[in-house]
Amino acid sequence: MKFGNPYKIYKRLPANHNLLQHIVNRKQQSGFTLVELLVALFIVSIGFLAVLPVLLSSMDLTKSTDSGIKAKEMAVQKIEELMAMPKNYFDDDLKLLTNNEFTSATEYFDDKIQPILIEAAQNRALFERQFNVQKVSGVTTEPIPLVLTSVVRYKHKGMWKSRSFSMIWSF
Repeated sequence: MKFGNPYKIYKRLPANHNLLQHIVNRKQQSGFTLVELLVALFIVSIGFLAVLPVLLSSMDLTKSTDSGIKAKEMAVQKIEELMAMPKNYFDDDLKLLTNNEFTSATEYFDDKIQPILIEAAQNRALFERQFNVQKVSGVTTEPIPLVLTSVVRYKHKGMWKSRSFSMIWSF
């Protein structure tokens, strides 16, 4: 292994310069001290702590918005399903020939919008959906318009919120 000339640094220095002083000064001028690094780390961590609440509230708002959008889509989906049903479904199954209004039983869904049985709904359900079909009062001519309403409730932070969708529709 070949080493360089140890006097090379010394040759570049002026004649009246002390080599030891040059090495000490050079060491003091380059790099950061441990104290400087700790101060910089402290300042950066204070900055992160200042931004952290904004990030957390943004994540919470995103989750709430996502659940609200899913709930609205579920409500619209139910109205579309009702509009695809034949007239005899409303007359026979929902008994709107003899009644002016029908309200469904509650359906329960998990976070992936999969139906859940009523027995398991207590712990796992994040969404609850009901629909209502009502005849428009005062209209006696055919086709009688119906008010279709679907309401979806969803849990967010242990509280129930809801989204609904309504439409006036006739055959």
